[in-house]
Amino acid sequence: MQFTTGSVPAAITGLSAAKQQVLQSSFSAGPDWILLQGPLSLPPFATDLSGDIIWYYPQALSFLTRPDVDGRFLGIRNGADSAASVLRIFDLAGNTIQETNAATINARLAALGKRQIGVFHHEARRLPDGNIATLGTVEQILTGVQGPDPVNVIGDMIIILDPNFQVVWTWDSFDYLDVTRKALLGETCKKNGGCMSLFLAPDGNDWTHANAIQQTPDGNLLISLRHQDWVVKLDYENGKGDGHVLWRLGNAGDFTIQSDDPDAWFSHQHDANFLADNVTLALFDNGNTRRAADPNAHSRGQVLIVDEDNRTVNLLLNQDLAVYSAAVGSAQRLRSGDYHFDAGFVGLSAISFEVTSTGNIRHAIQAGYPEYRTFRMSDLYSGID
Repeated sequence: MQFTTGSVPAAITGLSAAKQQVLQSSFSAGPDWILLQGPLSLPPFATDLSGDIIWYYPQALSFLTRPDVDGRFLGIRNGADSAASVLRIFDLAGNTIQETNAATINARLAALGKRQIGVFHHEARRLPDGNIATLGTVEQILTGVQGPDPVNVIGDMIIILDPNFQVVWTWDSFDYLDVTRKALLGETCKKNGGCMSLFLAPDGNDWTHANAIQQTPDGNLLISLRHQDWVVKLDYENGKGDGHVLWRLGNAGDFTIQSDDPDAWFSHQHDANFLADNVTLALFDNGNTRRAADPNAHSRGQVLIVDEDNRTVNLLLNQDLAVYSAAVGSAQRLRSGDYHFDAGFVGLSAISFEVTSTGNIRHAIQAGYPEYRTFRMSDLYSGID
């Protein structure tokens, strides 16, 4: 059924930043012909692979986190305090289907004897059982761990919500990780300085900076800790686990990477996800730690084969994207067998790539603004695998 939309808002079309530029194209669009785009603090929208807008949401979001099923989406909008930090499910017509805020979730956490969160950030996604996983900031003033003393240390909490937004499971980084292991590049946050909101002090150490959660095919949880250069697997057991760390993937973690590349490990990564085989892991390797040592280092799209039993990793794909994205990004395997990577912060722009399994770039489209995540989809109703 065809229909005509109203005028596209000026927040999208009225900015020169909203223009799309196809940098490279060597294929017909194929089944995943839609590019869903989540620009930072702007309304999300979708285009075809030529950059023509085919759908938009009329409100700005801090993070468009994931497409859901049945033409719905999950997003986060942050403000100055917990009450203004909103987790929202909305549909294609722009209707809010469900919404909660961090202050409401804090009341439920307090009833369970849990630490309070500051704001939602970076992730909200539907789990296979219908529950929703999201991230919240947590803070502690600590002495004798990360100096100068006392220091506000900013970590992360995973919160699992049932379909009615009741808290059913949590995981707190302060309970399970070594707080003496500082952010690897010494990252800090200042209030209103580009980080999530702070509440215990005007600034603090941005210790973990989680940015993605996945329920793995074996029923546990994967969390990407950007400032630790680790992807960590947690004991979840479909909601019955105690949250202890099963392993740490990354440099100085629990695995050996089998590669001749001395800088094979990812760093400051985004959107780590196992495929259905529970062996193949795709992620966007921002490469900040490599860049600190080599100013010419680029970001990469990586696909890893993870042998959990033997604690070894092989690189199936280690694609130099010839650009450096200092922050944000996403990774996805397409139904064609190619891979989609979002280099979301290339200067003040973003580039979405399609890369073959043999390392050929089939398509690249540039947006004139940073994008948290982009997704390739066959339609806007079915979600992604």
